[in-house]
Amino acid sequence: MKNYNLLFLCNCIITILISTAGCREKSPVTAADDYPYPDTSHSTVQIKWESTERKLSHDVYFAEYGRIRKIGHDSLMLTYHCGKKNEEWNNIVSRLSTDNGSTWQKARYLLQSQTQNFIGFCQPDLRLLNNGQLILVYCARGYRGDTAVNHIQYMLSKDKGATWSKPADIASGHFWEPNLVQLPDDELEVFFTCENTNSKRSAGRPEQRIMLCSSLDKGATWAQPKEVDFKPRIRDGGPIRLPFGAVRLPWHNYRADKPYWPCKPKVVER
Repeated sequence: MKNYNLLFLCNCIITILISTAGCREKSPVTAADDYPYPDTSHSTVQIKWESTERKLSHDVYFAEYGRIRKIGHDSLMLTYHCGKKNEEWNNIVSRLSTDNGSTWQKARYLLQSQTQNFIGFCQPDLRLLNNGQLILVYCARGYRGDTAVNHIQYMLSKDKGATWSKPADIASGHFWEPNLVQLPDDELEVFFTCENTNSKRSAGRPEQRIMLCSSLDKGATWAQPKEVDFKPRIRDGGPIRLPFGAVRLPWHNYRADKPYWPCKPKVVER
């Protein structure tokens, strides 16, 4: 009888051990393509910077949003917004270099607040189009008396910036920070930031989303704005169209629970 009980107890222990082993969590299995291939390439390009900086903006109280674009064989064009104290974001200026940046011509005001029916002009972005024309997109900051409405506008130049067309609207709303790209099929796309003024869910500030307007006729007409990215409680902004594929990069996002959350760029496919 004792031997029988001992045998029964051993069988129970073996059964429990087998059952427990079957319930153990298995080690995760990963496929070969779960991780990117290791980058074993070695760059042969070396970038050497000058030891001293050079100021490119003209003598003005404030200058910001500087962008340089190559517009010819040896020609570069610099654009930025500037102004005196309390009018820092009111004017858009260009400077031309015909020797790859060694020297720069005198600053030229393209848009000035005191000559237009807007508070000011800012955040210019310049591109050389496939047909040789220059296009400048920027933010026109609200009609006087209606500061809640901004306009994303553009101007064209057929003579490398010597003369410009009259400003024309792309879209209007609580918009800013336009960035333009021309696709291989000549379609123009302008990405920009849109603020939701009815929301204070991003660290006490309005949420932001990324919008897009496109043109199939070289800017003559533009489609209605459409949303391409939005994350609740985040202030996505500063969109940049990347040169590869249909992706773009927004930056400086805020989180409501962490007001000083560090900026984390992200790439979003469309």
